[in-house]
Amino acid sequence: MSIKILIVFLLLNGEKSIVETELKPYEFCSDKAQEFTYFKENENYQEGNGEVWIYRYFEGNKVGAIYCLTTDKKYLVSYYDPEFEKNKKKGEL
Repeated sequence: MSIKILIVFLLLNGEKSIVETELKPYEFCSDKAQEFTYFKENENYQEGNGEVWIYRYFEGNKVGAIYCLTTDKKYLVSYYDPEFEKNKKKGEL
């Protein structure tokens, strides 16, 4: 069983992109986000110049931050634990 989530990519160009996907049991949001991004070295980087060495990209745009939400956008998601979800539904938390 998996759960549907939204991965939110905050891009350095000021835009926000959202991808709907699923987390498998015991999978982290950060691991799932890596499936949609890639890394590229910064050509302007030189040691000591204040530039970052590498950038993460999503659909050709530099990524500043990533977070995951439930599909209703009410809760942040970091990790999917099916036992937690099962107990939550029973009211045992």
